[in-house]
Parts: sequence; structure tokens; C-alpha cells
Amino acid sequence: MKPFSEIGELVEQKVISLQTGPFGSQLHSYDYIENGVPVVPTEGIQGGRLDHSVLPKISAEKASELSRHKLLVGDVLFARRGAQATGKTARVRDNEAGFICGTGAIRARIHGEAVLNRDFFAWFLTTPDTVAWIREQAIGATMPNLNPGIIKRIEVPLFPLSEQREIASILGALDDKIELNRKTAATLEEMARALYRSWFVDFDPVHAKASGRTPSHMDATTAALFPDSFGEDGLPEAWEWHTFEDLYTVLETGRRPKGGVSEISKGVPSIGAESIKRVGVFDYGKTKFVPRDYFEGMKKGKLADGDVLVYKDGGKPGELRPAVSYVSEGFPFSEACINEHVFRVRVKEELGQHIAYLALSEEHCMWQMRELATGVAQPGLNQSAMKALATILPDDPVLLTAFTKLVQPLLDGCNEKAVESQTLATLRDALLPRLMSGELRVGAAHEQVEEVV
Repeated sequence: MKPFSEIGELVEQKVISLQTGPFGSQLHSYDYIENGVPVVPTEGIQGGRLDHSVLPKISAEKASELSRHKLLVGDVLFARRGAQATGKTARVRDNEAGFICGTGAIRARIHGEAVLNRDFFAWFLTTPDTVAWIREQAIGATMPNLNPGIIKRIEVPLFPLSEQREIASILGALDDKIELNRKTAATLEEMARALYRSWFVDFDPVHAKASGRTPSHMDATTAALFPDSFGEDGLPEAWEWHTFEDLYTVLETGRRPKGGVSEISKGVPSIGAESIKRVGVFDYGKTKFVPRDYFEGMKKGKLADGDVLVYKDGGKPGELRPAVSYVSEGFPFSEACINEHVFRVRVKEELGQHIAYLALSEEHCMWQMRELATGVAQPGLNQSAMKALATILPDDPVLLTAFTKLVQPLLDGCNEKAVESQTLATLRDALLPRLMSGELRVGAAHEQVEEVV
């Protein structure tokens, strides 16, 4: 039987220290600047890691004033408030040392490792039972709140230190592979996007030929497909603006059962606006479902491989925040549908879904979406707005095919990495509670990881 110790006891023994973020009077909205030292708010604590995309910044001078809240590698942050946030924790990684703990977070720091391994402690806090316990104890119905007193009552298992390290190593290896896949997918997408901008936005090959140079990074056959001059409209010769009204073969939304889907816990996944991010990115924690018989009766909104998905409404009052995604390779699901907040898009075969994704998610189309959105309280895109979107394309289908051959392995590779990561995450999440409870021994866990990896 493994021994337990409350965090409060470990605080008394000076194994752990707890510290809340700065008071609101110490950190104001006007302190935030475009570039500087990141501050971790409640929403920056996600799934064991910090979400850098939502971290506000402060000046080095302001960070110096808040130096007692500076984070070190291995610190663990608790999300302090909010029904969707309490229970979430994140461990500070090597590249995050020096960030500032925000007002909406509580920092736990382990001093030395004579009793408790930092990584083991961080993993333990992500177990389903621990997360559920924290959420149950959080104070307040409308806005649950966490405080150090609640954290001190959490019971931590104290395996022998060598076993703690092995458990943390197993889980960390899976998590590191998932993070590597995420970075690889982001790189693949950026490569595809850079190529799209070069060909269809900046017209780099045309500029090169017009100045007597050979277009870089392409063979002679591909280079020959580009014109060597521009027309009076500033576009490459024989290129022109096309509205998507002439390009779509499918433009439809899905639907949900009357009464919504909040009470439905199984069936066929239904993808909503909150899940539309970009290629290879999906939050499985927000998955909703529709009953199987309802799905079978849907005439529109069933996903097919290669679909482009557009988040059609939402954002903040008066400002649409569109998002576009591309699904393939069984990601995010081998079978799913969309709800009424999402457009499912398919285009003519000669254009192709890969180009459609890159065109619709390029800033010029995103700007058009924001301009064409209707509604004040709930801005959104209707079918007329989607049909009015325009993009620049060549008339030569051979050039489009050549481009698709280059970007298809990149974009599909993003989803392949995402599928692999989901397999790894499923294994990690299955091993986690069993390792922490002592039900599964380290050696057996190693074998399961080796089989998958």
C-alpha cells in the first residue's frame, strides 16, 4: 500500500511552497504590451501545458516589479477560477522560465527532490480523480474559485523516488512525442502556406521570369507553367479573380437535434465552431455527439475525407473571428457530422481541396469574411457572403495540379501526425491513473508504450 501525504503536510515540511499570483491592483490591463515578458492567466493553463497563444505580455520593468511571481522550470500552475478552468494545471517547461504567474493562477514549487519528483507531481495532478476532486471543492457555483487551502488538502501518493521518476519518464516520453508531432504539423502547414503565398499571393515565379531570372525552388517543367509578364490589372497574364460561387460544388451546414446535444454522451461526433482551429488541430475534450439514428437521417452536414470546414459565426459583438480547418486521413474522426455553426465546403476537382483550404484560410479571404459578416450581437457568414469570397487563380489546371502535388503530402501529413498523437494521448491517459494508483507496474507500462511507439 503506497503512503499518501496531503500537500499541506508537504508545505509544513518545506517540500512544497504555494503562492497565489499578484493582486489585481498590482497588474492592470494597461500594463499589457505587444511584446515583452509573458504572464500566465487562467486561460493560459491547458492540458498540462501553457498555451502560449493566449499569454499577454508586460515590460521587463513591470516584470521586475513582480519578480517574486517569476516562474522556474518545474513549477506547477493551478487555474484559479472559472467552471471550465478549475482543475486544470500546467507544468513550466525549459523555455518558460522567467514567465510571470498571473492573477488567475496559483503556483506550486517543489524544493529539492528528496521526497517528491517535480514531473511526477505534475502528472499526478492531471489524473481524472484529482481533477474531479479539485472541481468539487472549488468555491462558488457561478464562478468556482480555487485557493491554497483547498490545494493543501490534496493527497499525493509518495512512491519510492526511483519509481516516481520512472512513471514520470514513461508519461513524459509519450507527451514529448505528442508535442513533437504538434510542432512538426505546424511546420508542415507553414511550409504549405509559404508555398501558397509565393505562388498565388506574391507571384514570386512570375516576378522572377519577368526579370529574366529562373524561378527558385522548382524544376524547369513547373517553371514553364508560369507566365513571364503581368497584365494591366497587376495580375500575372491569364490569371484573374474568381469568386467562390463559381468554385463550390458543396456549401452546406449541418444541424443538431431539437433541444441541443449537451445531454447526449455517445453516438456520432458532431463538430461545432469551438473545434474549428486549423489543419491537424482538434480539441477532443469538447466533442459533442448526435444519436446514431439522427445522423443516419441527416441529408446534409456529414463529413467526407478532404472537407474544408469554416466557422461561420461567433467571435465578440461586432467582430467575426473566422477559422478554417481541413479534415483528412481519418482526422479528427473516421465518421462525423457538423452542426449549424459550421460550413462544409467542397470545390471543383480541378481546384482541389488543398488549395481551397489554403485560399480560404489566407489572410485576404479571412479579411473578406470579416467584412462580409452580418449581424452585430452575433456576427456571422451566410451563404451569400461565402459565395462572394474571391481569390486569384490561374486558368491553367496543370499549374493547379502541380501545386497540389507539392502541398498534399504537407497538409495530409499534418493530419497524419494528429492521428498518431491521438493514439499516443489515448495510451497516456489510460496509463496515467493506473500508474498513479499502483494498479499497473512500471515494467508493464514500458511494454505497452514500446508496442505503440
